[in-house]
Amino acid sequence: MKAHLNIKKISAWSIEHRTRYPEMCKLAGVNYNTFNSQYYGNNQATLGVVYPLAMLMECDIEELLDVDWGTDHEILDRLEGDE
Repeated sequence: MKAHLNIKKISAWSIEHRTRYPEMCKLAGVNYNTFNSQYYGNNQATLGVVYPLAMLMECDIEELLDVDWGTDHEILDRLEGDE
């Protein structure tokens, strides 16, 4: 099973802060093309995208993931293994 970005959470933050995705990625220090492929391409989320976004959005990493499996540490272990 894969962990995907929580599109609803990210889009809600973007709307609330009136920040478009390219600007949000720049603020977080995330490559926009990488974010784009994970956000729109339905690719598995990676820690390199999720962690900086969580820091910017001031939320837990788990809140940015749309998953239905595993415990918190299992999710992080799987993400770290994919880096």
